Amino acid sequence: MTAMLISFNQPLVEHLRSIIQILFRESNSRWLTDQRLWLEGDQPTLDELKTNWLNLQAKLRDQESRPIPDETNPFSAQIHHLINSAVSVVKDIIIYEPELAELPVDARTSYRAEMENLGFLFAASEPDSDYSAHDFIPVGLPFGWKYLNGELIDAQNRLRAIIDYKHGFPMVFWCTFFHVTEFIVRQDGDVYTMSIVARDSGGKGKTVFTSRSKQVTYKNRAEQLQPQYHEAYKWLDEHFPDWRTDFAYWD
Repeated sequence: MTAMLISFNQPLVEHLRSIIQILFRESNSRWLTDQRLWLEGDQPTLDELKTNWLNLQAKLRDQESRPIPDETNPFSAQIHHLINSAVSVVKDIIIYEPELAELPVDARTSYRAEMENLGFLFAASEPDSDYSAHDFIPVGLPFGWKYLNGELIDAQNRLRAIIDYKHGFPMVFWCTFFHVTEFIVRQDGDVYTMSIVARDSGGKGKTVFTSRSKQVTYKNRAEQLQPQYHEAYKWLDEHFPDWRTDFAYWD
């Protein structure tokens, strides 16, 4: 299955949306908003629909440039007005064919608003009640995003989320922008000098904070480095209060 998104340059009234949806009856279509129409289907069907729509767009533009045959004829004037109205709706449409990924239904039930703000497209027509927690649903990815081996990678090639199982159910686990982790300063046998650092871009970017270093044993480092962890948490709380929020500070 493939998908296509048609974005219009202005909101469409309900009866016009219904007429347009009839034109795409060969595909599974749904209005996401009064300006965006989502289509699902096989690739040949969507390719044909796209071609037909672009041909219609060209014909309407051609009609727009022609003068009214008889300005004294009310019927001709009305037809010309209807053509111009149609042109204003379709002449600046944007057709986008998003990459689809099969994501856990948890993505739609738990993070839908946040994901839609990022550009994800949820278009399955069935209600959530038709799915179980084990199911996956097709989701359109934002422009430039990729889904590889259970990981969502954004347009800047940053890891944003992983798909994993919790309590036996597939779930989307989002990465925070700041990541707190251990850093080995040096090693002398079984003794390690370590600090705690905070890095941005999901832990793959620059270091924004480094705690005081401390000598620890590797086996007991988690307990021995607690004061350093608290240093990092305190600094982030002061400078980036929402750093624990999955979708904060990425943009």
